Amino acid sequence: MKNIVLLSSILLIVFLAGCTQYQNSYTQPASTPAVAPTQTSGQDQSQQTAHVSEPNVSTQQQTTQTQQSTTPTTRTFSFEVDDNGYYSNGEKVPSVSVNKSDAVTINFLVRTTNVYSGGLELRGCDQTTSGISPGKQGSLQFTASSSCTITGYWPSTNIAKSSLQVSVA
Repeated sequence: MKNIVLLSSILLIVFLAGCTQYQNSYTQPASTPAVAPTQTSGQDQSQQTAHVSEPNVSTQQQTTQTQQSTTPTTRTFSFEVDDNGYYSNGEKVPSVSVNKSDAVTINFLVRTTNVYSGGLELRGCDQTTSGISPGKQGSLQFTASSSCTITGYWPSTNIAKSSLQVSVA
């Protein structure tokens, strides 16, 4: 009988110490009412532990949501290009912005006017297209790691023409 009382006392002390640590490390959200500890004689420890661990579910969900918001995405841009610039919906576009680690695809349609008869070769962001003839399409694909510039060159003479800035945040 003396051993049972001693064992019960030790278990009670360990249980209360665990509850005290949990209450000190967890901050209750303002919108959720605090749960007062209850003392029941017929409830076993596993039921009490399950009740105490419920707030961790919302903490795990918040962590998952934070990780999802920083997940790299695929960014695709399409431009018409000539010797003088890069255009989207008829408007000249000097730059685009992407996030670091985004998978980036930039599609180009070389215009048939205001462009060298040999077309353009596009170089930048550690990528190069072959010469793209007027009226034809090409693309560059890369993973954004740092800001870079894509420049159009006349393929046969290697003369630089217009540029597009890719800003990486």
